[in-house]
Amino acid sequence: LYEEYWLIIEKTLRNKMDYSNLDDFFMQYIVYKTGKPVNSRQLYHSFVKLFKGSDYTQEAILDELRYYAKIYGAFVYGNKDYSVRINQLLQRIRILKQTTCYPFLFHVFNDFHHEVIDEETTERILQFILAYLLRRLVCGVPSNTLRGLFIYLYNRIFKVTANKRKYYESLNKFLCTVSSKDAVPSENEFERALLTANIYGNNALCRFLLLDIENGDNKETLQVENLTIEHIMPQTCTDKELYGMDEEEFAVYINRLGNLTLLENTINRSIQNDVYANKATYYKQSKFYITSSISELVNLGQDTAINRTNSLLSSWSDWNKQAIEERQEMFYRLSEMIWELR
Repeated sequence: LYEEYWLIIEKTLRNKMDYSNLDDFFMQYIVYKTGKPVNSRQLYHSFVKLFKGSDYTQEAILDELRYYAKIYGAFVYGNKDYSVRINQLLQRIRILKQTTCYPFLFHVFNDFHHEVIDEETTERILQFILAYLLRRLVCGVPSNTLRGLFIYLYNRIFKVTANKRKYYESLNKFLCTVSSKDAVPSENEFERALLTANIYGNNALCRFLLLDIENGDNKETLQVENLTIEHIMPQTCTDKELYGMDEEEFAVYINRLGNLTLLENTINRSIQNDVYANKATYYKQSKFYITSSISELVNLGQDTAINRTNSLLSSWSDWNKQAIEERQEMFYRLSEMIWELR
């Protein structure tokens, strides 16, 4: 039993000598099975209680754990047995550090494995959950209700068995019509927050937004290594009038999304707090197009991917309050296509 079950579970979830994902798996699995919150200090007791008096044999318990460990492994590492798109969406949820949805996703993936839903529906559900979580984060909705929402969400929707025949539509309708803090933030709320929020204050969210905007609709795996979040108007700025701002305005605009961009660590170390005219020269060396195109869009022939992207972008010869506001508006227009709730 050890080699056939437990060793496989351990290898699936262990990261070298780090066993934390194994502990997290048991926590999420028990929450999924019981439909109740679990105290981490009572994890072993809760696990024993879960199967006490049941018809499960020891091997049956291990077999079920192995089955769900494989699913959880996809949540935390990815799994080639699933489609490229499913893996991409799971990666985005990981980047946002939104693990509270995992008990609900256990239900979804179990239904996928049992052919209650197909691959396309699974992808649509992950896309919707991602957009829902992202909108909440951008709008600053407190996260204290999320854990409870995702613990009970599946049973609240699918206690009516007929809802499984319109699986995605039932989820969409529930979250778009629920009258509580769990409701999907409106388009107006999302737009206002994206244009005015201190995005830099949430590093995981900031990186995700910029990376996903950079990626656009290519649906590629996001590369998150060796990059930094660059302030175009620098955080340490001795001459704020150079950017057309006073002290108060500087404090408002410095950490807004329009003033932030992706940049390789090596380039960032070269420019530090330099003025925009000098920074723009270095930005052109970046592999990130939302950065290399800030001061000048690149023309690469007719009907190329770059030129199709250019039709959605703007560039700025000077950097000031107006430029930041215009870039924020540009990002919002792009976000409508990427994170549309449909």
